[in-house]
Amino acid sequence: MMSTDNKSWARRLLVLQVFLLAVLVIAPLGHKAELLPFAAAFLGALLAMALVLITGVLGFAMWLWAWAKKAPQLRLQAGCAAVIGVAPVLVAVVVVGPANFAVPPIHDISTDTENPPQYVAAKRERSPAENTLEYPGAEVARLQRQAYPEVGPLLSELPVEAAFERSLAVVEALGWRLLEQEPGSGRIEAVEETAWFGFKDDIIIRISAAGTGSRVDSRSVSRVGKSDLGANAARILRFQRAFEAGVE
Repeated sequence: MMSTDNKSWARRLLVLQVFLLAVLVIAPLGHKAELLPFAAAFLGALLAMALVLITGVLGFAMWLWAWAKKAPQLRLQAGCAAVIGVAPVLVAVVVVGPANFAVPPIHDISTDTENPPQYVAAKRERSPAENTLEYPGAEVARLQRQAYPEVGPLLSELPVEAAFERSLAVVEALGWRLLEQEPGSGRIEAVEETAWFGFKDDIIIRISAAGTGSRVDSRSVSRVGKSDLGANAARILRFQRAFEAGVE
């Protein structure tokens, strides 16, 4: 009787996990499709992630019990529950990268922290509920230098006009949505949206003269969230690599 009851609980655990996994899929897609506000989608996905992990722990405990009681069918069901419980967490760690969970909680990265590029077009797209585009100041600059010492201005031998055209080509090659370009001031603004949750980050590129060549500054700011888990710095470095490679 005990074994039958536990088999029933194991099946219920698996059914609950299927429901939670569905929430993990539907919440991000609902936000991406603009059917759910960010707060609801993010909290729903976060809660589902926590609960599915708890069910995984319960599944593992049930697996140990089944192994001790030599109940193979229950052991199989409980083992599946344990694996399903940890799978979403492992996927998240692999996708984000373990090191990026330890980065400082900042979401505004600039190659020029003393005179950061100033957004124009992005201000018209952002709502009051989203992160501000005002540069946060010296403390964030310090945290950025500490976490991402490799992020800095890109110096090119190309004249300003050629650097501007190459920057536009890189924006297109990377699949960013162009918001605005202003050759006179050397300003390019674009948006990158993540495929999964639909997170939108605004990018601005500023090209200025530097001797006979040019200086290319970049800034990337997340629209929502306190920490970007390293995404904005990685985006800037990706842009710089593509620029230096000549948009390959």
